[in-house]
Amino acid sequence: MNSPTKTRYFKFILFLSGFSLLASFFVIQYGLEPGLHIAFLSWSFYILCIPSAHGDIILGVPLRLIRHKPFFTQPLMWTSAFLLNAFSVTFTPDIYLSSIPTQLLYRIIERPYPCWIIFVISAVGTMYPVIIGNENFYAKLYFHTIIHHIIKLLGVFTFIYFAHQELVIILNTLS
Repeated sequence: MNSPTKTRYFKFILFLSGFSLLASFFVIQYGLEPGLHIAFLSWSFYILCIPSAHGDIILGVPLRLIRHKPFFTQPLMWTSAFLLNAFSVTFTPDIYLSSIPTQLLYRIIERPYPCWIIFVISAVGTMYPVIIGNENFYAKLYFHTIIHHIIKLLGVFTFIYFAHQELVIILNTLS
């Protein structure tokens, strides 16, 4: 097994153990069904607000074990996170008040302007290799890698800026 494959497996195991700890905490705190719901909402917060290749870590490793070809999993991850939040906002909006990350996600969702810029930049940063195409991305690898990293940095800084404002409001209402 080569080094990139070992790194990929290590990231997957690290994510799986982190998510298991988070889900265990919420299940102990709130019970099985609401605890898993809150854990998956926290996961969707990570997917929707942080520009990165989430699908490669979460679904990419198991799919590469089954199928040895690269597979774009980012659209699947974004769709599932979007559908989970659409369902939760529609039917159980009070579940967002259970933890600070989910409260922050709910405040971002309910304020389209200017907070949805976080979703837009995160989507562009996450889907950049899919948008450009695999062949084009690797043909001009250094150029596209630099552009991809600039978009990711812009997304992280935008998230920090808007999330800081919303987090201050959330923490003031808690005290």
